[in-house]
Amino acid sequence: MRSLKAYLARAGALDIALTIVLALAIVKVVDSLVVDIIMPLISHFAGNNRDMADYFIPVGPGVHADMSYAEAKQVGAVIGYGQFIIALVYFIIAATLFFLISHGLREWRREDQAREQAEK
Repeated sequence: MRSLKAYLARAGALDIALTIVLALAIVKVVDSLVVDIIMPLISHFAGNNRDMADYFIPVGPGVHADMSYAEAKQVGAVIGYGQFIIALVYFIIAATLFFLISHGLREWRREDQAREQAEK
């Protein structure tokens, strides 16, 4: 929290706006990677060509396994474990990507500080 406050105090409005735009672009790319590439591959290798988003466990009456997740939710209670898996994969990829970016920026700042101290 302190580093966020320090960043907001140092950064100008343009820096903050660029950070938000970059984060939104990364989120869009990760979303497409998960939904359009990774999940179809997982569904294919799971043995059936069913969309991962349609994996669920029927809980309420009237829900059948051959329904889509959206149809099943309208009929009764379901546990959408496919949706959870998608969210989990998305989180892991996004968290890893943001960690790598943050770590890289931290190292870059350390190198700049070391270079500045060496010049003095």
